[in-house]
Amino acid sequence: MRIINGTDIVERKRIRKILHRFGKRFMEKILSEKELKILIKFSKNNELLSEKLSNRFAAKEAAAKALGTGFTNGVRFSDLEIINDKLGKPSLYFLGRSKTLLKEVKSDYRNHGVTLSISSEKEYSVAFVSIYFFNA
Repeated sequence: MRIINGTDIVERKRIRKILHRFGKRFMEKILSEKELKILIKFSKNNELLSEKLSNRFAAKEAAAKALGTGFTNGVRFSDLEIINDKLGKPSLYFLGRSKTLLKEVKSDYRNHGVTLSISSEKEYSVAFVSIYFFNA
C-alpha cells in the first residue's frame, strides 16, 4: 500500500479580491464546467460564493500536491473537480491531465482511493487530500 497526502490553506480575503477583480473569468479558470453550473447560483451572495471558492481552491491545491505535480505537467485547476453529495460531503474527481497522471502513478497497483476533507473557519479554508494505492 502507498499513501500520498496533500494539504493547503487559503485566506478567503485573497479569493474575495481575485473574485472582485476578475469575476466569472476567475471562476471559469479554476472550476470544471459542472462546478461552475453549481456555484454560479451563489453569485448574488459574495460571502457565500467566496467561501465556496476558497474551499475548492484549497482542495484543488491539496489534490495537486498529493498528485505530486502541483499545477505543472499540464495539470489545471479545472482538471480537479469537487462535487458535494446531498449531505454536503465533498468528493474529488480527477479529469483531463490529472487523470492521466493519476493512472501513471497507479500503474504499480490494482486499485486506488481518494479522501478529501475541507474545513472553513472565519477567514480561512483548509483542505486535506489522501490518495491511496493498494493491490487488494
